[in-house]
Amino acid sequence: MLINKPKFIEEVWTGIFNGNNNKCAKALGMEPAQLHNFVTNEKARAGATMLGRFAVFCKLHNLDFDTFIILPRLSTGVDEKSTREGYQ
Repeated sequence: MLINKPKFIEEVWTGIFNGNNNKCAKALGMEPAQLHNFVTNEKARAGATMLGRFAVFCKLHNLDFDTFIILPRLSTGVDEKSTREGYQ
């Protein structure tokens, strides 16, 4: 499960907190340096703690947490390129 980072930055970090990293981090209950890294580092991902705290933040501020989440595509365990007869 991943946070949709562009949506988070646009609607929460910029939209609610006007890019104020310290206020946003405090509201999420995390260190400002961790949030700064998440926002500015393209490869940084939210961990389980941030996801949980963000879920609570969304509930308290009437935001739909589900719209901020990207779920991975589930694997069926079947080779999708397989062309066996009857299994297409």
